[in-house]
Amino acid sequence: MQMRSTLVLALVAGGTSIAAEPVPVALQAPTHGCGVACSHTAAMNQAQVAGLDLIKAQTFWSLRPEDRAEVAKALEARGERIPMLTRGADAVHPKQAELMVPLTADEFEVAFEKIERFTDRETFASFTPLQQRMVSNFAEMATGPDWMPVAPCFTPGTPFEYIELFDSIVSYGLSNGTSIQFEQTDRWLGTALDPSGGGQGNPTILTYSFPPDGTTVPSGVGEPQGPNDLNAFMDGIYGNRATWRGLYDQIFATWASLCGNTYILEPNDDGQTLFNFPGVSGVRGDLRMAGKFIDGNSGTLAYNFFPQNGDMVVDTGDNFYFGTGSNSLRLRNILLHEHGHGMGQLHTCPVTNSKLMEPFINLNFDGPQFDDILNAQRHYGDPNEPNDGSGPATNLGSFGIDSSTTVDNVSLDDDLDTDWYEFTINQTSEVTARLRPQGFLYQAGPQTNNCNEQQPYNPLLFLNPGVEIIAGNGFNVLASANSFGAGEIETASASLDAGTYFVRAFGGDRSGDEIIAYELDLDVDFDALTISQIDPLPTELEPGVGTSFNINISPDGENLIGTPVVSFRTSSSGAFTTANLTNVGGTVWRVDLPAFECADSPEYRIQATGDVDGTKFFPATSTQSAIVGEFVASFDDNGQVDLGYAVTGNAGDGQWELGVPVNNDRGDPPADFDGSGSCWLTDNTTATDNSDVDDGETVLTSPALDLVSGSTVSYAYWFNDIAGGPINGDSFRVQVSTNGGSSYTTVRTVTTAQGVWRTESLVEGVDYTGAAAGQGRLRFIANDIGTQNVVEAGVDAIVVRAPECEDPVVDSCNAADIAEPFQILDLADTDAFINAFLTSGADADIAPPFGVLDLSDVDAFIAAFLAGCP
Repeated sequence: MQMRSTLVLALVAGGTSIAAEPVPVALQAPTHGCGVACSHTAAMNQAQVAGLDLIKAQTFWSLRPEDRAEVAKALEARGERIPMLTRGADAVHPKQAELMVPLTADEFEVAFEKIERFTDRETFASFTPLQQRMVSNFAEMATGPDWMPVAPCFTPGTPFEYIELFDSIVSYGLSNGTSIQFEQTDRWLGTALDPSGGGQGNPTILTYSFPPDGTTVPSGVGEPQGPNDLNAFMDGIYGNRATWRGLYDQIFATWASLCGNTYILEPNDDGQTLFNFPGVSGVRGDLRMAGKFIDGNSGTLAYNFFPQNGDMVVDTGDNFYFGTGSNSLRLRNILLHEHGHGMGQLHTCPVTNSKLMEPFINLNFDGPQFDDILNAQRHYGDPNEPNDGSGPATNLGSFGIDSSTTVDNVSLDDDLDTDWYEFTINQTSEVTARLRPQGFLYQAGPQTNNCNEQQPYNPLLFLNPGVEIIAGNGFNVLASANSFGAGEIETASASLDAGTYFVRAFGGDRSGDEIIAYELDLDVDFDALTISQIDPLPTELEPGVGTSFNINISPDGENLIGTPVVSFRTSSSGAFTTANLTNVGGTVWRVDLPAFECADSPEYRIQATGDVDGTKFFPATSTQSAIVGEFVASFDDNGQVDLGYAVTGNAGDGQWELGVPVNNDRGDPPADFDGSGSCWLTDNTTATDNSDVDDGETVLTSPALDLVSGSTVSYAYWFNDIAGGPINGDSFRVQVSTNGGSSYTTVRTVTTAQGVWRTESLVEGVDYTGAAAGQGRLRFIANDIGTQNVVEAGVDAIVVRAPECEDPVVDSCNAADIAEPFQILDLADTDAFINAFLTSGADADIAPPFGVLDLSDVDAFIAAFLAGCP
């Protein structure tokens, strides 16, 4: 090192270190390690520290570039950052101040001559001196024979004319075109670890490295050549190298998760000048991460070259990077954007804050968005690539009973691309592969003419993908689907034995050099034992009589273990009793329920067990309940006659009334529900089409009802407005009273409008408790208290049903005629009769019809026994 540089190093590395955050000079204080003057620094006041920092910065930036490079390298070795001159939010890099000096008249003419093919004099004159210098230098570079395509990223607020001019120069310098849709340059054709590269839609391997500070960074976008100072700059912000380099690792991992590429950190970098040396394993990366002063605050935040050069340079003169909130979203989105260029992506328009590759950095989202991901996958495939055949198929794993998986963030990069997925099932199953195209209509196009020449782009329309299920040999197609139009779901299903199979997604029946994103659902439904009804499950049982019905039990892919059973009990708190079912042929089984009494509340459930999937129940999630007896309607209103309702409420208009729907076509019903003709409606009038509820609520109260325990209430209702959907603040409510109307409980509240009649059922024990006879009431309330303009309501087919039951009378035949010990005669009574006959004396008192037993009574006993019950 020259003596001059050595002296400067002693100055800038001694005393205090440089603050990690841009704060007012008068308030700066040391934030990390110091040199030999540490004890003196501790005694300095803040003004002295700030003054020393100012001297250090001015001294460093007064050096010749080669001397600064030497000092920067030495500072990096000592863990120190390059001195910066900062003044709060208006932090100014010394180089920025230097470049802001206005151009002389001669300098302006020379600069404009380089740029005049791209813009007019007035526009060029509107730029700052720094911008004039940079864009004219950039134009000179881009029109030269050795130019390497590059794209910068800009801070919000940068004049769009300036950004547009840069893009025009980039477009002029590019020799290759773009794809049909995406704003792209060429992809990587060879890298340090993948020398052969790959074709469109195939992944590659990219390495990235960090050059040492002091490495020469030539001019990339018209800025002066300078030394790399990324390491010292980021160290000053984050306090340690591991933290900020971890953010670089994170952004490459993000791109790896979204496309087929693999990114590997190359720990070595030999410090060769940037932009000109390709990646070499063990020497330097394909993508070299650097930083230097570009244009200071505002304007250019960073730039990145296109393949075959992926070097990135961030502006270490810009305090934009000092904002580290949201896990350093500013830095991460800049790096993700810049490597988008490093993959071959150009800027895209319009500027709608919806795409990462828009020319302005965006903090409204985190990372690449839909269009950015499609762009990357068009070049390098999706994260599962390469999987273009049965050999490299993506393994989805082994599927057990009734399982599924979804593959997302995948695509077919053109009509010739195919994606293969391998899966294994361990039981005979019904397998369904469902391909769901992904996309939506949005605006996209090149960054030209104030970003206003983009066109609507619908990524669903260019390909019509299909899906197949293929046998384990990779050839036999077992199911295929490609019958619907572009953008629609395709579904292929097949019943498969245990084994390994493939799903293949393919471009479909429409040729095109475009990409289609999709999701793939794979559902495996094991052919397990099933129980299904043949006869309806009985819910009303005749008292004192057993009930039988048939059920279907299909073992399918299983073997039935044991005999299916029915479990039943007399109430929800009782113990279950189990009885076997009776097979009546094939898969049909008879269920025999015993006789129940009126006081019972029976519940029952059928179960069968297979050797694979275990025990199945029917009903599957609960027992089936029934009543003993039958439901009888105690109130049945079809809306033809007013059965004693009361209409109240404070609505200014639209009170309930009974009638045939007029159908004003304002969201009101066109007809009643049950077809009887009329029903209850809100303001059903032919005088005006203003038939809805206005400014309050209208209440329809039923007459007295018998809502005894076990009752059910059913009704149909209409609740709608012109537009349908959620009704803002308005509602339709149903209330129940069990005390004659003294108080009500709300059991239903509807806040969504639909232009159809809807039905509802209220069940005792869930919605209300039993009421004494004649003490039940129903209320139907429609209100207009929110912001909705039209509220239309109706009620029809109101039915109350209650269970009725009477236990059968047991016929006690002969009991009145034949006294103890016989009562109703059976075989056991013959022994009793013979015993009485043999032991009774002449005065024995035997009740009629026998009296004192003798031989004549034998004939009477036999006659009574044979007569039996009438």
